[in-house]
Amino acid sequence: MTLARILMISAVLTLAPAACATSTTSTAATPAADLQHEFDARSEGLQSAEAAKDVDRIMTFWAPDAAFHLDGAPVIQGAAAIRQAYVGMVPTVASIRSERTGVEIARSGDMAYETGTNYITANTPSGPTPVTSKYLIVWTRHEGAPWVVQAISVTNNPR
Repeated sequence: MTLARILMISAVLTLAPAACATSTTSTAATPAADLQHEFDARSEGLQSAEAAKDVDRIMTFWAPDAAFHLDGAPVIQGAAAIRQAYVGMVPTVASIRSERTGVEIARSGDMAYETGTNYITANTPSGPTPVTSKYLIVWTRHEGAPWVVQAISVTNNPR
């Protein structure tokens, strides 16, 4: 497996924000504190599941019809395909840390997006290799249900 492929695959596991990261909300509409708290808890939960490399737990955060966009790769569509991608990628990651740089929650409270930077150490044939990337996560929420990932896009930063 080439280093470029390993780096692209490894970036998948670094998509969620770190629990200690800051968040911002839209100036047009400030969501209720409980809505923000729910969102933060789900976002931090996904980060925790990815850091633990727990694919079963990771998948509890994804919508069944979600889309996963990785830099230079075809779209991964649907929960089954996303699960398969995680199973293949987990062994390529030594460590994961993400920093959330922004959050916008729609006034309606049913959609949000977050942005951030991922920092990982990839297991490569030549040894541990640091990788950074940018991410955009689109979350959706239906009344009474928790926030779920509807789409993620990851773009690797130049080395």
